[in-house]
Amino acid sequence: MAHDGQDIAMNPVVILPDLPRLTGAALAPVEKLFDTAKSRVRARVSEGGKVSGALIEAEQTAAHGLAWLATYVESLRQMQ
Repeated sequence: MAHDGQDIAMNPVVILPDLPRLTGAALAPVEKLFDTAKSRVRARVSEGGKVSGALIEAEQTAAHGLAWLATYVESLRQMQ
């Protein structure tokens, strides 16, 4: 098995007893960021008020970034 230089036995387990508070505090700012990103990506991939497959392809990085951000927002919501 490949060795990446990390000794797993040396890495302590991190437990955050206040995880719900931390994720709750992060949720509103991240939702605001997501709303802004969604509007901007929509503007970049829409033509005539409809999503364009060709523009999605051309703006693939932005579309994937938005998908990642949506997943991140939902994970924060689920931790509440």
